[in-house]
Amino acid sequence: MTSRMTDDKHPITRERAARVAWLPQHSNSAEDLSALEVVTAARFRFDEPFAHSAREARAALERVGVGNVAQRALATLSGGERQRVALAGLLAQAAPLLLVDEPANHLDPAQQIDVYRLLGEMWREGKSIVLVTHDINLLRHLGNAEGVQVAGMAQGKLSFRAPLSAPELPELLGALFGVTMRALPLDGQRLLIPERPA
Repeated sequence: MTSRMTDDKHPITRERAARVAWLPQHSNSAEDLSALEVVTAARFRFDEPFAHSAREARAALERVGVGNVAQRALATLSGGERQRVALAGLLAQAAPLLLVDEPANHLDPAQQIDVYRLLGEMWREGKSIVLVTHDINLLRHLGNAEGVQVAGMAQGKLSFRAPLSAPELPELLGALFGVTMRALPLDGQRLLIPERPA
């Protein structure tokens, strides 16, 4: 999420923000700002009245389920609430490409599912999403397992790329992480369980 405290007058900064939005694993936003102010700042690339930016920010906060914290300072929010505020910033920025690092960080299981379902909705609405996660099982909540591509990275290099539904994915992940991955059927999908070799 980009803040108005960055060099928002610089055309390259605005151009980049129009193309790519980033959700880091840990948000470092200024904590004396309210949730609404932080998400409103994510609209800096738009040449629009502040009132319009604030309306879009409120809508984004509502969509991620934290509209009730709009006026609260970030310092008073839980880790999960902060993560949702950061996700609202992605929505408000309205970039076509989203780079997302561990988006369910700090969230309880129900909220993790909600976040992945929301990302799936955004993907189906036309966003391109590059998502970093160590929990492969959360990807099934994006929907459309055939369309989700899993890329395994090791030491900065691509080890493999395969659809989430690929039969060989458990073996590929096992080799990447140095574990045995067991595939268990679950509601027409599969759950991947790691086991450390004896």
